[in-house]
Amino acid sequence: MEAEKRVVIASSSQRKRERRRIRRRIRRNEKRVIAPSSLPKDVVEEIFLRLPVKALIRLKSLSRQWRSTIESRSFTERHLKIAERSRMDHPKVMVVSAEDPLKGIVPGAGIPRPDTNIGFRTFCLESASLVSFTLINFPIGFSYWTHVSESCDGLFCIHSAMTQSMYVVNPATRWLRQLPPARFQILMHKFGPTDTDWGEMNSVFHLAFVKATDYKLVWLYNSDKYNADDSSPNEGVTKCEVFDFRANAWRYLACNPSYRIFHDQKPAYANGSVYWFTEPYDGRIEVVAFDIQAETFRLLPKIIPAIAGSDPHHIDMCALDNRLCMSRREHDTMIQDIWRLKPSEDTWEKILTIDLLSCSSSRTEIRDMFNWSAKDLVEPSTPVAICKNKKILLSHRYSRGFYYWTHVSESCDGLFCIHSAVTQSIYVVNPAIRWLRQLPPARFQILMRKFGPTDTDWGEMNSVFHLAFVKATDYKLVWLYNSDKYNADDSSPNEGVTKCEVFDFRANAWRYLACTPSYRIFHDQKPAYANGSVYWFTEPYDARIQVVAFDIQAETFRLLPKINPAIAGSDPRHIDMCTLDDSLCMSRREHDTVIQYIWRLEPSEDMGKDFDHRFAFLFFFPDCVSRWI
Repeated sequence: MEAEKRVVIASSSQRKRERRRIRRRIRRNEKRVIAPSSLPKDVVEEIFLRLPVKALIRLKSLSRQWRSTIESRSFTERHLKIAERSRMDHPKVMVVSAEDPLKGIVPGAGIPRPDTNIGFRTFCLESASLVSFTLINFPIGFSYWTHVSESCDGLFCIHSAMTQSMYVVNPATRWLRQLPPARFQILMHKFGPTDTDWGEMNSVFHLAFVKATDYKLVWLYNSDKYNADDSSPNEGVTKCEVFDFRANAWRYLACNPSYRIFHDQKPAYANGSVYWFTEPYDGRIEVVAFDIQAETFRLLPKIIPAIAGSDPHHIDMCALDNRLCMSRREHDTMIQDIWRLKPSEDTWEKILTIDLLSCSSSRTEIRDMFNWSAKDLVEPSTPVAICKNKKILLSHRYSRGFYYWTHVSESCDGLFCIHSAVTQSIYVVNPAIRWLRQLPPARFQILMRKFGPTDTDWGEMNSVFHLAFVKATDYKLVWLYNSDKYNADDSSPNEGVTKCEVFDFRANAWRYLACTPSYRIFHDQKPAYANGSVYWFTEPYDARIQVVAFDIQAETFRLLPKINPAIAGSDPRHIDMCTLDDSLCMSRREHDTVIQYIWRLEPSEDMGKDFDHRFAFLFFFPDCVSRWI
């Protein structure tokens, strides 16, 4: 038996060796077949020149010859020129934004974590559509104000003056390079300004990204106590640092302007020079120009009198088609004029006059959360691009999407309501199919905007900014909030402690409810929806917390008859309310024992059932912050 097994094994191995010998013999006898090129090299290159960058990156991996062609300097320069001509005919805009809404707090420091994820969105102006989106993670994030330069051959410089983070990034290829911090950043970090110092600071945080023979970064800023530096050769009014990409180092320029630079204006780059507005001197504004080849400064010989005599907050500067442009907005007539500088730098021509009142519409005001014709906004709107159909794209420093606190409702059949109480933004969105519907602003939002709260007001405000998204026969939005001076409204039928608005999706309109609770709602708690009702905690009254319930069918309010004593006697900041399996749940954390108890309400609403008080909520505790945030 053993002998038979050995024979079978031996014969099997011999067959395998024989098959391998046959395959090797066949390969030796085969002639390599090289597919002839179906197109000449110059034709292939012409095709590549018209492809987007992402397609070229994929093609490089298919052929060494193609890689050599695509990475050659001549091809790169030709591809850039064609892309620039394409942008003239079909202008696009890049929107850069932080993408870390849940970045959390640095443990022990009490400050937000740096923004590490930055999103780059490209929009086509002609179709107003999103062309591409790229999310890039930066090893060292950006704290507080993040500044982005203008594009230079598709490259951007992103930096934070408050930290030492600085990168050059190409969103098309996801390539990035970390740069050493400028001396300005090192000195600011060494000085350690307080929040008050940052608010009062008049240094210039914007730098210019330009290209002469090589790429350069130019950072011109005002000399002050925050960036005092004994090693600087300049002891004058301003300092200028230039980054040399070949040496990978910053260097000071010895001769700088003797005018302080206006701190709240980005530099403009056009026709081989970078331009800055100065602070007013003897009632007149000057324009400083920097030649990127010679690296010398000069004053612009002629400025439009309407610009020179203005407050720098009321004027703006930008580049259109590689030409320097300036604009000024008339406060009374709401007319904005735009002038363009001729290449000789001795003559200005008016190219556009915009009636900002004609830009004001419900669509603009609601969609963009910005009223272009608001008379309290004296800053002009910056021209970004001019389309073929003679339409102009305007941007404003205060025109942005969701501003400050953005609130998101709980899911209702996969739909979410996203809104901001500070602006008039409100949308219903379905993330699964990328569908969204813009809603008219609630009366609450309109009144808040009309009142115009300051930052201090927002901090002291006890209105309720969270709404509930529910479904009865139809979908509804329920917004219950406290009555106060910020939302005083003569047209409201309710003059009590609270007000409630309900959005009717069929009528596409908000309506007030006449009967609302007589208890103020605790402002820092989201409502919970369970078993056909929406629930809110009240503020403590006689040292006791109540729970207000809203029946979404009958649209009536009531108080919950019984509450767990441990909840009712607590500080509302120490308790929480949510929904689990369509049942209302409440939780309370013991400060000393670090144990969190969770109660679930029975359908009769008359008792709470205690269950698993060591459930997965432990991740909220300090010892787990570093693992969960």
